[in-house]
Amino acid sequence: RWQWATPLHFTGDGDAEPTSVSGFDLAVYTPWYVGVGVTSLHTGIKDLTLNEQNLDLAYTIVNLLVKVTIRDVVLGLGGGRGTVAFDPETSTNGPITQTFSEGEVRHSIVFVGYKVTETLDIHVSRHAILAADIKVDTEFFGTPIEDEGDIGAIMTTIGLGYYF
Repeated sequence: RWQWATPLHFTGDGDAEPTSVSGFDLAVYTPWYVGVGVTSLHTGIKDLTLNEQNLDLAYTIVNLLVKVTIRDVVLGLGGGRGTVAFDPETSTNGPITQTFSEGEVRHSIVFVGYKVTETLDIHVSRHAILAADIKVDTEFFGTPIEDEGDIGAIMTTIGLGYYF
């Protein structure tokens, strides 16, 4: 499957807005309508810089997928687990130092498509990435403060599937 993504929408509290999204979503299905996939997404947070660098996020997720074809309509569901990593991981601004830890994410996918030919379909997917309780260690004048954040996201994609 090849997919084009609409802008990512963060689900956590606050006014965080993502920069543009890049990455891929690749899936392979068996003849029994079960498949595995990998989703890799990269984005940043607008207007947030750490150490004069943009904060970049990288989601890497492995998915288990199922699909059915009813006449020319393709329906599918999927779910997976993965990680979100931050670059840079540490930021210092005067007396404040923050360290962003890699966190676990869960991924849900729902898609519907139409078989244009016997070997090609076009589909729309809705992705929900849950990334709650991501650990952020903050030191203020050397005093540690532990915090957790939510950097989950919602994304809609349009894609092509090829059958061989």
